[in-house]
Amino acid sequence: MEGFLVRFPDNGFIRGNLGMVYCILGDFGKAKTQIEKANALFPGVEKLYEVTYLSSIEDFTALERLTEQLETHPFAEFYIGYLSIPYAFQGKLKAAVTIFGRDFKRSQGKGDPNMLRWASLRFAHLMEKAGDFPGALSACEISLRYAREASWGIFETEALYRQGVVLARQGKLREARQTAEDLRRTIESYPAKKRLRFYEELLGLIALKQKDSARALEHLQKALSLTPILLGYYLASRPEFLDFLAKAYEEAGRWAEAQNSYEEILSLKASSWWPGNALIFSRSHYKLGKVLERLGDKAGAAAKYRKFLDLWKDADPDLPEVEDAKKRLVGLQSY
Repeated sequence: MEGFLVRFPDNGFIRGNLGMVYCILGDFGKAKTQIEKANALFPGVEKLYEVTYLSSIEDFTALERLTEQLETHPFAEFYIGYLSIPYAFQGKLKAAVTIFGRDFKRSQGKGDPNMLRWASLRFAHLMEKAGDFPGALSACEISLRYAREASWGIFETEALYRQGVVLARQGKLREARQTAEDLRRTIESYPAKKRLRFYEELLGLIALKQKDSARALEHLQKALSLTPILLGYYLASRPEFLDFLAKAYEEAGRWAEAQNSYEEILSLKASSWWPGNALIFSRSHYKLGKVLERLGDKAGAAAKYRKFLDLWKDADPDLPEVEDAKKRLVGLQSY
């Protein structure tokens, strides 16, 4: 991209994407420079770059201001649910779900079906991570309808996968296994065979719910081996796959490997602009703190609890993670 810009310096698309690469690398000074140049070339058009940058530096005040502007953006339907991102990062789960639901409802029947397919998947993902399982299943049904009307394999794959995840998390394992078989048949009917990662991931979660950590690890590791670090702007599934894998390592007593998985999630900050991924990212500080505490790294654990409590200082009241992190930090107060 840098070489391209030597010849074509006025290409805002390349500058914006270069800024996102710098976010991934953690070079936020260069990221800011490139994103500002992209915005100057195409003022008021592409906001994804700014969302990524502000999420990466955790400037939630600026992120809220930016996402509020997206409600009146000329291409507002492209940004359905973006307003919920800063709320998800900060543990304001009720607000995140309410805002996303409002935006999604406004767009029903009048938005671009392509954008509504993506939005329904993101909405289901957020509600599942927020614990609203009935809402997540309803969004999956909408996504499946859109996908099957258009015969789009990736949408159908993602919707069936999310449906299976919700069922498994509810303990409805027979229904989850049936969904997994529907998912496998759907994947096999399309040419993109690496989408079998979703089938393997769902089988791994089902095994995890059955307390079979060995089988869970087998499936989850296979799923991750088929998963790119970042896949486009939408399909950022690696943080969730790592989250389930870390839990399986914990169940197996493999604490160092659980630590590595949570640390990798935190290294993928630039992919956390899905609201559901924002929740995974924030919670990973708390989960990593517990793993470090188990490994005897009390100073490291205390630092992670403080970071988590800072992120969620204005979170919904009575969230169990917040209360537990506070109690654990009291026990580590000398660190």
